[in-house]
Amino acid sequence: RKKKFLLNIPEFDRPNFHPDMEKIVGECSTFLLFEIEKIPGESFIETCRRNQKQLWEIKKYNSFNGMEILREIYKHQNTYGISVVPIVFSSLLDIPQSTHDIFRKIYTETHTSQVWIDIDAQRCDDEIQFNWDCIKGLFDSSMLEKMVELQMNILRNAAYNNEFWEKHNLNLLPKEDEKTIMALNNTKTELRFINIQSLLVISCKENAERVALVTEERQYTYSELFMLVKVTIKRLNAKGIKPRDIVAIILKKGIDQIIYTLATVLMGAIYAPIEYDTPESWIKKCLENIQADLIITDYDKGQMFNESVDVLMVGNMSADIEGDSEFYLHSKAEDIFSIIHTSGSTGVPKAVMVQQKGIQNSIRFTLRKFGITNKDSILALTNLAHDMSMFDLFGLLIAGGKIVMPNFKGIKDPDHWLRLLDKHKISIFCSVPTMLTMLKETVAYAHASKLENIRLVISGGEFFEVPLAKWIFAYMPNAKVVSVGGPTETTLWNIYHSITENDLDKKSIPYGCPIDNNQYY
Repeated sequence: RKKKFLLNIPEFDRPNFHPDMEKIVGECSTFLLFEIEKIPGESFIETCRRNQKQLWEIKKYNSFNGMEILREIYKHQNTYGISVVPIVFSSLLDIPQSTHDIFRKIYTETHTSQVWIDIDAQRCDDEIQFNWDCIKGLFDSSMLEKMVELQMNILRNAAYNNEFWEKHNLNLLPKEDEKTIMALNNTKTELRFINIQSLLVISCKENAERVALVTEERQYTYSELFMLVKVTIKRLNAKGIKPRDIVAIILKKGIDQIIYTLATVLMGAIYAPIEYDTPESWIKKCLENIQADLIITDYDKGQMFNESVDVLMVGNMSADIEGDSEFYLHSKAEDIFSIIHTSGSTGVPKAVMVQQKGIQNSIRFTLRKFGITNKDSILALTNLAHDMSMFDLFGLLIAGGKIVMPNFKGIKDPDHWLRLLDKHKISIFCSVPTMLTMLKETVAYAHASKLENIRLVISGGEFFEVPLAKWIFAYMPNAKVVSVGGPTETTLWNIYHSITENDLDKKSIPYGCPIDNNQYY
């Protein structure tokens, strides 16, 4: 597998477009964008030669320099102020060393906006010196020391060991780090694959008379909820939907959204949720990405589609609809379970296909690791179009627990959340840190009591700040707090860290360790 990163290489650039350019006092420079790539099987000398040739080519064809490339990236992606190439390597070795009898260099340090690490090589006191300037507090100091030592080891080997140049697939990590990574990635667990449909059906049979879903209007037992799902499957069959077809769901948070999502999944189709409150242009771009076989929406949103698009408007369900209502229980590990849209760093919706094997592994790990059972309940705050909603819906139903739905107008109202948390004695709170911060501010304003019923807080998708963790420890005294993460492509989350009181004294919350059957590097 190829590994790449982008390096910022400054160079002097004093264009000779005026006879007095050499008289100008100041630094005239730009930079090259140099792609570093590790290719398996290459020897060290082959890598050096390839990089040298590539650097010569970049310098030769640099009429459109790195500065101009970054400007175009910022303009195209609207990401001004974000570090795109934060690692800099400067070489001053071609500058002759001058001798000074009066002054002696004691210390140098550079500071450049949007640069994390700035390394320069220069001649000084008849030596070649490497200076590392790093943003204070951004990296652990011991990690930086190991990186510097690693660079020095490479240079020593290159200088004194001729055999080093011919070595292939060099493993340059410090032995201590290599052991740590191997130990953390030793996550292989024998887990017989069971598709999400089968897990849901098993739970329904075991918890038939328990409450599955609570809305503002009423509550539904597992048997009642799955009966509505079967009726809905008949509607989807009448529309010609088959296993592996793509069904776009554009509905407000509520009972219809839950039922149509479950029906789509349980008949073996692929559900593709699209956020309801997004501009029409975004919705149409998402639909263009996925080429849905059917769009499920309400009357208001349905008006934006013409007759060439197959649309199913939600409404009163009749049990008299003819057709098959059987569950499809034959999905395989590699089958696509859902399509989630993420904007990433581009601002343009990107369709991510989520496989069965990833989501079932993540859900089963989470239920087992944190002892989630049919006695638990969750407040389903996360938007269906966000991958974390998979735990709210499928995680709790597979556990046999209870899902409490906020009303549509109260989705972003922490006062409404507080009332539901208290009324239904919610035990699990799962959301992005922003929502926890909103809850924190509302609790402070309303002088609300501590949330003692919550026993588990799962939060991810954003940076989890230490002050927020401190507040959770204070106002949810019985809660285990877990930070989760991972790219959407891996589904839900595949890395976690159980926050302890020791973490509250740190500058940042650790990213964590991989869950079962996942590895991080």
